[in-house]
Amino acid sequence: GADIFYGSDYALNITYYDQKIKDMILSSQTIDLTTSPMTYYLYNYNIAEAINRGLEVSAKAVIEPFVVDLSYTETISKWGNEIGQAPTSTVYPQAPSFNVPQRSFFARLTYSIPSFLSWTEKGGRISVDWRYNGSAYYYDAISYNLDRAAWQKLPTPRPAAPNLNDYYLWQKGYSY
Repeated sequence: GADIFYGSDYALNITYYDQKIKDMILSSQTIDLTTSPMTYYLYNYNIAEAINRGLEVSAKAVIEPFVVDLSYTETISKWGNEIGQAPTSTVYPQAPSFNVPQRSFFARLTYSIPSFLSWTEKGGRISVDWRYNGSAYYYDAISYNLDRAAWQKLPTPRPAAPNLNDYYLWQKGYSY
């Protein structure tokens, strides 16, 4: 990485990373709704290798009375080629890691408000932020719980309960 400064008013930070994690333990929980009370199963997977690679760029400029902050991240995060246990629908070689956006962007504009009160020389600040989180492999909890509630209302004998692993999917990015 590199950090470049021009005085105290300008900064540029650039970082490239390529990281391999060995022998990571991943916990996964499933629920058996056919039992009373419900039975929870916890599985631990030995992920022989996880890969994280990416680029992070950020910049800051102070142009009184404004401050501008920008940052961008591009990420590849996935499981490696060896999985300690049998693969599942969400844990298999080269599968994407959960909850890691492929890219994100952040922008903030801050205005320094001059003091307008006689008893203080300090003013304040007001900021406007915008953030974009790119597509990521997320657990769709809403759909899973709606389907599970509908399944519980079915008369017995019921078909197989919704499988938690089937509710991981690519979700588009969002801004706020």
